[in-house]
Amino acid sequence: QARKVAALKTHKKGLMQQLFPRDGETQPRLRFPEFRNFGDWKPYELGKLCTAKISYGIVQAGPHVLNGMPYIKSSDLNCELHLDSLSCTSHEIAKKYRRSEVLPGDLVFSLRGNIGVSQIVPKEIPVANLTQGTARIRTSGPVGFYLNALRSQPVHSRILAVSKGSTFQEISLEELRKISIFCPKIDEQQRIADCLTGLDDLIVSQSQKLDALKTHKKGLMQQLFPSAEEVQA
Repeated sequence: QARKVAALKTHKKGLMQQLFPRDGETQPRLRFPEFRNFGDWKPYELGKLCTAKISYGIVQAGPHVLNGMPYIKSSDLNCELHLDSLSCTSHEIAKKYRRSEVLPGDLVFSLRGNIGVSQIVPKEIPVANLTQGTARIRTSGPVGFYLNALRSQPVHSRILAVSKGSTFQEISLEELRKISIFCPKIDEQQRIADCLTGLDDLIVSQSQKLDALKTHKKGLMQQLFPSAEEVQA
């Protein structure tokens, strides 16, 4: 099962290299048959591909407030987003930052530390806000396409190239908005998004199966061997 998960991740990494143009190229190496005669992809600044201004969130969220407004930190993006794992700020503070509220389907991008790590806000989080270290990207096209475009090696390299800081790197909103992304027409964007999202879902389900097997083995080990207390008795 572990080998299966590793093989799926390797497959996706290779597929990403084929489905997005490499540096200096305007077409990917691999295109779905129905789009092979559609010509070059065109470069756009990320900010011009969004329906709302790319913005960061709350500067000082304060202490955790029970039943307050949940907000997303950079560290939250290192794994799947879940409502019950988010910290909450007061509604008074949240009201001052309505411009940076995120909704399901928005893309949240890490501006600091783990620069470029991104997640799509899931349906289970109806509304949330951000910290100063994260940015909301609300795209005009399929969010799954832009999530993977930002994760692609050429775009990620461009992001790191304009990041600043010696010990603690970060990218400014201005630089993020100007990041160049090559895009095909909307139908091809959707086709790529569906393909990679389906693969992501498969990786998640197989990883969960692996975790379940590990938990089962751990429980079995506890049953098959005597505890220290039982040995002493």
